[in-house]
Amino acid sequence: MESQRPVLVTGASGFIGWHVVRELRRLERPVRALVRTESQVQQLRSLGVELYVGDLLEPESLVAPVKGCSAVVHLAGVMQGADEESYRRVNVDGTLNLLDAVARHGRGVRRFVFASSLAALGPTRGAEPPDESAPPHPLGPYGRTKLEAEAEVLERKDRLAVTVFRPPIVYGPRDRNLLPYFQLIRAGLLLLPGGGDQRVAVLHARDLATAMVTALGANHPSGSVFHLADGPARRLRDLAEAIRLAQGTPAITIRIQSDTMRWVRRAGRLMLRWTSRLPMWFHPDSLEMVLAAGWTCADGHLRRTLDWEPKVTLLEGLAETVEWYREAGWLLRPWGGPLNRRELRPSKAPPGSKRS
Repeated sequence: MESQRPVLVTGASGFIGWHVVRELRRLERPVRALVRTESQVQQLRSLGVELYVGDLLEPESLVAPVKGCSAVVHLAGVMQGADEESYRRVNVDGTLNLLDAVARHGRGVRRFVFASSLAALGPTRGAEPPDESAPPHPLGPYGRTKLEAEAEVLERKDRLAVTVFRPPIVYGPRDRNLLPYFQLIRAGLLLLPGGGDQRVAVLHARDLATAMVTALGANHPSGSVFHLADGPARRLRDLAEAIRLAQGTPAITIRIQSDTMRWVRRAGRLMLRWTSRLPMWFHPDSLEMVLAAGWTCADGHLRRTLDWEPKVTLLEGLAETVEWYREAGWLLRPWGGPLNRRELRPSKAPPGSKRS
């Protein structure tokens, strides 16, 4: 039976990958994970996941993982890089290598689910949230390379059933991208880039995982592209205040003018000449996305097609995330050191890398 053959998940040791694997295992689906040699895999092993060591940039290492699989969920990618080519190598070339491996050796693969990003669509233009028919205007090298990868996936829609998801801001346990913001608020600083009036769509990782896993078994057209969110977009300052309330922490609000952020972005661009490893809040490509007018989307197509509804409310999801961070010992000051000794607890998961 189809459900007895494994689903291959790339990026399984990353934030979203972990939630997708957990959802698949909850449904008692066998899972294979493509992991790199440096990936932390102890918790994947504890879930009974079959591990294959490989790399998207090494085509020969993809042959064995795809053989005998019923589906592929492709999550691995690069969110920050030194230049556009460093994004393209993994986000585009790596996706091409995986698609080629499926075409040549994965004859049993019935569905290929690709995790793109709202960055591939681009920032919001106009008052109405865009749906999937809106023309893309990707922002930055991450958005551009994700859109390129989408095109490669969709080009195969007549030969392989493919589905593309464009998640917005995703949060939840194990997330490290928003972690510094939680830490700053925990330390008493609530920073609002650009004033905080930008509207942003958000989604809990568990709801994203449910949508992706649902797509594996649902009957829907090959080539479907889906936006998704937990509801109407929120102002960035309202999201920040919700994070503060979830932590129960008093914080001083500091509005950072857009001009100031542009200077920081220029400084970050200069720093990339010497190092490719910059904190997210200092990386010029991340700052470029924060400076955008907003990140919203309409997700009615997904709700109608897959009969999907988000289950996690923002306050519930943030409370769960904060509790997980506390138990994991991750709520430390951004510059290092615990806020208090009681928060120094063994970590639930080791630090992740920018590439999952």
